[in-house]
Amino acid sequence: MKRKIGNVGVLNLLNTTEENLNDIEWIGNVGVVMVRKGKGDILQKINIGNIGSVIEVEEGYQLIQGGLTITQQYLEQLVEPLRAVVLGALFIEKDVHGETFLERVKDIQLQGAAMVPNEIRGTIESKIGDVQGAVIGYDKMPKMFSGSHTLSKQTLESFETVTSILGNGVIRFADDVEANDVNNHIDQLYMNGVVILRAHLEPAVRKALSSEGNPVFEIIPNGYAYIEKTLKVTRNMLKRFSHQKLYTDAPMIFTAEITRGELIENINNIHTESYIVCPEHLEDLLLERCDLLETEIISFENEYLLVEGEEIWNNETLLSLDEPISLIVDGILIFSADVTKEAIYQAISQIGNFDKIIVEDKQLLLHVKRLIEVDNGKITSDTKESEGTGNIGTLTL
Repeated sequence: MKRKIGNVGVLNLLNTTEENLNDIEWIGNVGVVMVRKGKGDILQKINIGNIGSVIEVEEGYQLIQGGLTITQQYLEQLVEPLRAVVLGALFIEKDVHGETFLERVKDIQLQGAAMVPNEIRGTIESKIGDVQGAVIGYDKMPKMFSGSHTLSKQTLESFETVTSILGNGVIRFADDVEANDVNNHIDQLYMNGVVILRAHLEPAVRKALSSEGNPVFEIIPNGYAYIEKTLKVTRNMLKRFSHQKLYTDAPMIFTAEITRGELIENINNIHTESYIVCPEHLEDLLLERCDLLETEIISFENEYLLVEGEEIWNNETLLSLDEPISLIVDGILIFSADVTKEAIYQAISQIGNFDKIIVEDKQLLLHVKRLIEVDNGKITSDTKESEGTGNIGTLTL
């Protein structure tokens, strides 16, 4: 059975053969593909979606992922001149001597931005053979953040002088940060990735943003509490909000114990592009509180079940349910071949599909479709779908 693989950040084909690819049916979108120089035709053997860039790597090149920081000591300890492909940011420290860099670095192929001292910028650029990002010169030592990082007021105030920031990944400005904190402590922001911030900070942050970066901005409206993960709202949790406005990109699930009065008392607005699961008696109130018309609300009369990850349900699983349920699929749900239509109708009252449902018995497919009230996912009888793999940061074949 061939594999289906989701989106891949880096696809490493440096040491692969055509035989290694025989069990791959397709791969989703790929950010960077690395192949040996002169072996680019191997890409014709794979069904791949969109490709950001292809790097042909010569023999003898070192592969460095996650970025590289070069100091004078690093250069002096090299046994042989450096020949490398760097995936991520390249940072050259202030103590690096231009002459040493020329002697110890043969060639760098860079997939990312380079931050270099202005006084040796020309020397550095002469050794970067291919760069898929900006080369940025600096006079004062910048702060570097990689991955996911939160900038708080305390963090900014800890900078001894006005400082440039180089970010690669996700940077979030904490709720206690004001526009003056940005103006007083950030010289320039060089950012690749995502910037999450409150609406009142947007003008100040965009003013500091370097034209050599191109981040995605996620703007949280002022006065809204930011919720990062899927939230199950119980009666006790609801009391903590107290007339709150909520902002999230994740699902929200309200339990049946919550009364209409409690919801009115504690939540004023919800801004979400995801979905909301709630009991029927709260549906109209939540509709009134959603800022976006496209927000999906799935109401349940009795009990609901949320499927995340991958689950396989057989006929026995369905018959073991005491009463019909509302089923929310936010993962992969497989109905095995022994499932009957009688068990489906007895156990499930409605389905909200936000990911993937696989029905092994093709005769049952139509019956499952009849129960789907919100369809933002995929339903199929192709059992090969279960062999899929989710999104991958780096894949070596």
